[in-house]
Amino acid sequence: MLMMKSKNRINAISAVIFIFLFFSMPAFTLQVCAATNLDFDVSQANIEQITKDIVDYGPRSYFDSNESSRQQVSEFIRGIMEGYGLQTSFDEFYVGKPFDVTGRNVIGVKYGSNLKDQIVIISAHYDTRPLSPGADDDASGVAVMLEIARLFQNYSLNRTIYFIAFDGEEAGMRGSRNWMEKHEDLKGNIIAVVNVDMVAYGDNLSVSCLPQYSWLNNLFQASVESLNLTLNEERTRKTGLIYGDGGAFLNSYIPTIVIAESTINPYYHTEDDTIENANFSLAKDAAKIVAKSVYRLANPEDITPPEVKIEYPYPRHTYKYPYNSLIYNVSENSSIDVFIDGVSLGYIESGHPIFWAEGTHVIKIRAIDSMGNAGWDTVTFRINPKAYYSTQTWENGTAYTTIIAIILFLTFLATSIMMLKLKRKSKRK
Repeated sequence: MLMMKSKNRINAISAVIFIFLFFSMPAFTLQVCAATNLDFDVSQANIEQITKDIVDYGPRSYFDSNESSRQQVSEFIRGIMEGYGLQTSFDEFYVGKPFDVTGRNVIGVKYGSNLKDQIVIISAHYDTRPLSPGADDDASGVAVMLEIARLFQNYSLNRTIYFIAFDGEEAGMRGSRNWMEKHEDLKGNIIAVVNVDMVAYGDNLSVSCLPQYSWLNNLFQASVESLNLTLNEERTRKTGLIYGDGGAFLNSYIPTIVIAESTINPYYHTEDDTIENANFSLAKDAAKIVAKSVYRLANPEDITPPEVKIEYPYPRHTYKYPYNSLIYNVSENSSIDVFIDGVSLGYIESGHPIFWAEGTHVIKIRAIDSMGNAGWDTVTFRINPKAYYSTQTWENGTAYTTIIAIILFLTFLATSIMMLKLKRKSKRK
């Protein structure tokens, strides 16, 4: 009887476990698919509707005295962000002469889990030039950004994503520059910035990034290939990279990539930048590429940063001669950024000779792998043409200087005593 009860209990437990596994299986399968080969169901209709709604508020220019259209659009964008579950806020700033207006960035945040302190930013701008409805430039970019927020709302992410609709791009990147100035504390946490600027004209898209951030380009290219799409590599809009909102992040040496149409829009900054002249199929492709790339970046397959070791110049050494090579090793295939005295010089190949100015120098080498993990090494050294040896440690250099100073002092003392004795002898005579 006891055996039968025990068997029944085991069978009941087994049944519960089976039921649990059976109903858990779809969710588990979904998570695996989401992490490895997820293609998002992008809504072209939603992108077009959001673009139209923004355009309907009219021109949103700093050059116009009426700020109401920009304020209304900012509230409209914030409302959509809240509807997609983002934690939202306004970031207001004053812009002085010649504009004398108050700008307002709109921020929506989807917090990550175990890597929540690491941030990926998706940005676009909602202001326009005077009289321009700004359908392509850049209501289309804002709409793509918001569509990605919609797509991500039911997915868990490891890294945190900031969705930022910047104001004042057309007035000299006022919004993005101001946001960076206010959030210097986040500078070291930002893994990458994806700026979506003009993605609804022509038939081709392009991406632009600096050579030292080629890992971002590789990430986007991989997404493009998996989606069976193409990028126009013949023409990349470097001006958009530098003079758009991406430039504010590049100035702080933050990895940044810009996705944009590769065809020059003849209606750009005019009254004819309208819904009727926009290609929302292209905007849909942009949303697919950005969503896939950012999702992979927000859920990195590997979180181990590359190891970097500067082999030469040696740390805390003084060099007599200014002509020295830069030699370093990196543990894995990475994008390299060399900083000398706080300034990024981009990629410099290991072994490349460098002519150094006299004085103390700091070399920092940053290596970023395909998942945005960064490792670095730093070395401080000196160039002193008056050094006694071609190479010496700072400690040895100090010791040599001290010894020479003592010798000079003793020589001076001995000479003084000798002169004093000679003087006394001469007086006796």
